[in-house]
Amino acid sequence: MKLTSITAERHYFNKKPNGPPFRLLLGFSNGGTLRLQVAGDGQRMILDNDPLPGPMKMDEFGRTELSDVTRNLFPRLCELVIERIVELVWHRKTVGICLEFQTSSPFYFWVDGDELRWGDPTALRAHDWLDNVLPSATEKAVLVE
Repeated sequence: MKLTSITAERHYFNKKPNGPPFRLLLGFSNGGTLRLQVAGDGQRMILDNDPLPGPMKMDEFGRTELSDVTRNLFPRLCELVIERIVELVWHRKTVGICLEFQTSSPFYFWVDGDELRWGDPTALRAHDWLDNVLPSATEKAVLVE
């Protein structure tokens, strides 16, 4: 299975993106999807197969928009064959996912407060984790439907 698309839901203010995406929708070559979003408590990641909501105007607070970020944020990921996707757990909470590839090091998506983060193993280790405890990839596979 390969990653075919990544769509981001972002907040725009004064016609400029305001921070990183707050939801991502990953599309896969098997036709399945996986939505990644920060839970209301800011400490967990919600994983599901729901679509992203449509764009929304928020009056003087800006708007949300959907955009394809596959090529500009994650061009390398679409070239790799995904062996499996597993949960990333920190203090017994699901905080992200780990994409495991056949021919490359893993790639991670995780939450930090109200923001989504991502990167390779070096980025995950370099992140400022509370108590200096790194999350771990579990054996629990994430289903892509």
